[in-house]
Amino acid sequence: YPSLHLGDGERSIVALPLAVDDRRLGAFGLAFGTVREFDEQELEFLGTLADTCSHAIERLEATDAARRTAEKLTFLAAASAELASSLDYEVTLSNVARLAVPTLADWCAVQVLQDGKLRTLAVAHIDPAKVELAREMQERYPVDMEAENGAPNVVRTGVSELIAEITDEMLAAGTEDEEQLRIARELGLRSALVVPLTANQRTIGTIALIYAESDRRYDATDVEFAEDLAHRAAMAIDNSELHTQTHEASIRLQRAVLPDKLPSLPGWELVAHYSPADRTEVGGDFYDALPLPDGRLALVVGDVMGRGVQAATQMAAIRSALRAFVSLDPDPAVVVSNLDRMFASFETSQFVTLAYLVVDTTRDEISMVNAGHLPPLIISPNGDVQLADIVTSLPLGVRPDTRIADTVPLPRGSAVAIFTDGLVERRREDIDEGVGRLIEQLRNTPGQPLEQAVSTLAAA
Repeated sequence: YPSLHLGDGERSIVALPLAVDDRRLGAFGLAFGTVREFDEQELEFLGTLADTCSHAIERLEATDAARRTAEKLTFLAAASAELASSLDYEVTLSNVARLAVPTLADWCAVQVLQDGKLRTLAVAHIDPAKVELAREMQERYPVDMEAENGAPNVVRTGVSELIAEITDEMLAAGTEDEEQLRIARELGLRSALVVPLTANQRTIGTIALIYAESDRRYDATDVEFAEDLAHRAAMAIDNSELHTQTHEASIRLQRAVLPDKLPSLPGWELVAHYSPADRTEVGGDFYDALPLPDGRLALVVGDVMGRGVQAATQMAAIRSALRAFVSLDPDPAVVVSNLDRMFASFETSQFVTLAYLVVDTTRDEISMVNAGHLPPLIISPNGDVQLADIVTSLPLGVRPDTRIADTVPLPRGSAVAIFTDGLVERRREDIDEGVGRLIEQLRNTPGQPLEQAVSTLAAA
């Protein structure tokens, strides 16, 4: 426009497009205080200037996009590490929500479907007062599970919702009364993204990311990232629930196969202590005490390799088989040889260590077979403690071995301690050191009632 009247005199204006290839970025305008003509060379120069500005804008946008992508990847790595750090998904999801603020959101809320209702597990905001305000609003105005949008709809459909711009009209339409609208306005919601928590084709909740004070906006490029985060979170919840179910099944199975109580026999005092070392998993340790018809007593302590339902199942099968074999012939060599034959007839990759003893008070002796287990300890009446001098053969499940029973004297007033390696084993330490500590502890508890001595021993 060589000559343009703007009210206070004439001006000359040059307007040029800002574009890269076919992409329009904006416009570049120059105003001159006088009327002038532009020759071809000047216009070419201004066009070059506009092109330079266009490419500078493109570089800045690319740099900003790369920064945002790097922030997302950094967050995703941190969130993944957090989700993998614990099986307590409520704690980890709360931590993930806190990680999201303020990098990815001004607000982050995680809700999980329980008994047909959405339960809020976590709400995060940089201002704790606003978190309390949001919680107050949720308590006063429960989520309408029939709502046509928001978290209820995302849970029903499994489809994400993006609200690039939250208008006041939307707030008014989504609130029940003036008080709720006032609180919603105080929260200052500007843009929202709600994605489903979906694992194994099952939607179990939602994650909501919300921009407020920062005045930023979500767009379509944010949806895929948020869905990736939600999928990882949902898998963490699903794994936690599966672990809980498996753990509970293992505990029930373990309780079913361990003795409810030890037999009460004249002249005998029997005490057992069983405590899983790992609170998150069930092991394969087992024990039993079986009175024999002729007055002798059969004792067994075993350790199935591995943990969880598989180990507990193997433990149950071995204990049942052992009881059957004992009823036929309780001789230690016969019983363990029969167990060898049982293992040879079934495909299994699990090994079992086992100490099986028959105590004969008429002869004051023990007959035993030790299949890869730690030898029992014999505590003499004077308090001396020694490992039983017996041969240790291969664990069950390796291959059939020659099982020969050893006989060890057991004078009246003596005690026998049979245990698994969980009692004495420590990482980065030779197991002999742990056995040495056990022997020393037993030597330091002379004269104590057996039940008290066992409790003291386990605690130590």
